[in-house]
Amino acid sequence: LNALSTMAMLARATTFHRLTGRAVVSSITPALTCARSGAPIVIRGSKFPLHFRGGLKLRGPLILNRRGALTGQAISAEAPSTPVPPQAPPSPPFQPLPCSPEDGMPRYPNFSVGGLLRAGDYFGTFVFACTGTLASASVGMDLMGCVVVGCVTALGGGTVRDILLGKGRRAFWMDEPEYMWIALISATLTFFFWDDISEELGLKADGEVMQWFDAVSLGAFCVIGAQNGLRAGVPLLACAICGMMTGTFGGVIRDIVSHRPVRIFHSHAEIYAPTVFSGAVAYLVARAMALPVAARIGAGWVTCLIMRKWAWTHDVKLPDFARGTSWLFPSFRRRVKEAAE
Repeated sequence: LNALSTMAMLARATTFHRLTGRAVVSSITPALTCARSGAPIVIRGSKFPLHFRGGLKLRGPLILNRRGALTGQAISAEAPSTPVPPQAPPSPPFQPLPCSPEDGMPRYPNFSVGGLLRAGDYFGTFVFACTGTLASASVGMDLMGCVVVGCVTALGGGTVRDILLGKGRRAFWMDEPEYMWIALISATLTFFFWDDISEELGLKADGEVMQWFDAVSLGAFCVIGAQNGLRAGVPLLACAICGMMTGTFGGVIRDIVSHRPVRIFHSHAEIYAPTVFSGAVAYLVARAMALPVAARIGAGWVTCLIMRKWAWTHDVKLPDFARGTSWLFPSFRRRVKEAAE
């Protein structure tokens, strides 16, 4: 803007070319000299130090058209005479974080430890899509509703995790579309063939086999969620929460959409989210102890598996408001009650 306003002062010192109709600067006044020195520019064969306040340097030839607009070569910038606070460079576009050998997985399953974890991730996507479809079918949803809720159950936890980690991250299934295909196919097949398969194999939606499938899936999800938090550079507590969200928040969305009490927030069933959180913590502890990669993944996976088995076998529940402290201190509450009587 300073350059344009200064050049507008040169309108009286211009001549118009008959053919082009452009006004060409032919003279300059001494008042246009600048405080800073620099490389001069050439206007009509003469050299003039046209440097403007703020460090802008205009390189000629410079031309003013009839409307006073500036045309000519590019405008370059120099460092200003007064210090200016450095500006943060623009953030680069998001690139998917490369999986390190320690806190990541290969792109597809194989027989390595990370490859088995990837296979567990695929298996968990399949299981959660099936259970989400069955849960939505139990409240009367049609094909569209069951497939959508099944996919949300399978992919929702990782999606919420990636959104909260931020910094331009996209949901994982947008860069790895095989997860969407697994969820879509699993939900659709469950909708059409669950009755026949369950009758043939003796499966129940809340039976022992499905509980084990769910536990194995949660073990993989808690480790993968913690790894994503580590690669994003968030604190360790946030990494453990990422592991818990990956395994449970798909079910949270499922229950909200199905108008059911959210399982992890109510004690009508055994504990669920704490078992996933414990698996993520176990992975982080093993990593802090510099254990081998196989031991880290195994610690998180097995811890979650054992905690889930203990929870559904013994019907372990967190205390709710009605039960109060009787869950933690039953003898104390009983003695107080007997003394009052």
